[in-house]
This record gives sequence, C-alpha cells and structure tokens, in this order.
Amino acid sequence: GQSLRLAVARVCHVARKVDGLLPAFELDVAAPLGAPVLDPEGRVLGVVAAPSGAPSGELPGHSVVLPAGAFQPLLASADRPLVEVRERAPVYRCPACEEPFDIESDRCLGCGRLLPHAFTPSPARAGVEQVIRKGLSALGIIANRARVGPRTWRVAQRPFPAAETATQVDVEIDEAGRLLTLRAPVVGLPAANHEPFYRFLLTMNDQTTGEFRVSIAGDEVSVSCVASLEGSSDHDAALLIDGLVQMADEYRRTLAETFDAPPRFESAPR
Repeated sequence: GQSLRLAVARVCHVARKVDGLLPAFELDVAAPLGAPVLDPEGRVLGVVAAPSGAPSGELPGHSVVLPAGAFQPLLASADRPLVEVRERAPVYRCPACEEPFDIESDRCLGCGRLLPHAFTPSPARAGVEQVIRKGLSALGIIANRARVGPRTWRVAQRPFPAAETATQVDVEIDEAGRLLTLRAPVVGLPAANHEPFYRFLLTMNDQTTGEFRVSIAGDEVSVSCVASLEGSSDHDAALLIDGLVQMADEYRRTLAETFDAPPRFESAPR
C-alpha cells in the first residue's frame, strides 16, 4: 500500500544470520520490512528482512537484507509463467451442491440456492433484500452484479427499450430495512438563468404526485423517492425503479430544452 521509493544504498558485508538460519547482508539505508532490493539492472537481490533498529546489533540507519537465493527454492512450487498466472481464474463452488458458479450470479444453476456475496448478510433485512433481488431480476438485472454496498445497489435502466442511453439509479435500503430510497440524475445546472430555473424546479415539485421529488445536490439536479417497504412486493420495487427512470427522462428533456441544462445520465463522483 506504499508508493514506490527508490534509494541508492551501499552493501555492508556483515557476517550474520537472520534467526540463526539464513545468511544476510546489510545496507546503509533504513528501509521498510519486505522492501525489495534491486541492482542497477533491475534484478532482485533480496528483500529487507529486518527494519532499522531491530534489537540484533545492526548499525543504526541500516537494514538487514535476506538474499533472493536464500528463499527462491521455497517459491519454486508457486513459480509459473506470467501467461499462466494471468489466465488463471479462481473457481467458486456452491456451498450446498459443490456446483461451480459465476461470482456475479444470484442463484446456483445446479440446486437453485441463493449464493453468497461480498457483503455480510443481515438476518433482519433478509426479507427486504429478497424483495430487492426479485425486483431487480424482474427488470433483467442481476442483483449481485449491481450491488455496490451492504445496503446499496447501482443499476442502469432505460426509460423505454429503444432509448439510446440508460439512466443510473441508486437503490438503497435503510439500516432497519423499512425504507427504500431511489435516486437518479437528471441534469447539471445551466450556465445562466438560475433564478427562473430554480422556480421551475419548485413548480415541478408542487405538481409532482406520489413519492417522487426533485432535488439539487452540488451542481446536479436529481429525482428521488423514499418509499416504505412494509408490505411491499418485488413487483412494487420494480415499478418504482421503472417509474423513476421514466420521470427522470421526462424531466431531463424538459429542462434541457427549456433552460439548456446539460443532461446527466450518471452521477458525478462525490
């Protein structure tokens, strides 16, 4: 996790051993544990086996280096051509039937069991997560592929099949699993006519029915909704997402034509 730092060092030929087993030498520079030691041609001479100041008699500001030849035999069994390492992929198996599965799949193709994912499941939200999974599946979206957090999914959905560009929708459930929040970008702020633009947004909010609302965060206008998950079905979740995308598309065209606001289909990184 550290950035690369290069330092010129001289070898001090000190006869000693690390842990009394393998020969080592010292450099006249302090280096972190595990740092590689290279020669001018880029060949690996060894790695730093003990940092400066270790209680074994090294000189202050020096580092103990374990020569590469001392541990090369230990790595021989894992030494493979780069092509083999690059093309090798891990195999994931279903915990119920041992059938291999794609890590982005929701269910095992062999037994139909819901597959584990990268985020620790919450028993309190298990039913709600199931609603989201099935709702996304109804829209043709694989939930595991769209999941970006323990309680968050990010999908790209078109308002109608022939639409050129899909709209990003952030889907989030609260900690208790009671509320569903959806958010989709609409436009960026126009270069001029800000006051009538803001008034127009307020009017749009007054005329909007249901859970959908328009809001501004930074330089981005988005449409969002917060809905209760109590008694909701996967069909309800799919309808909300689809409705939000269609409303975002309608508002996007209106604001772009009326105020020359730049369309936004994806939220800018925050």
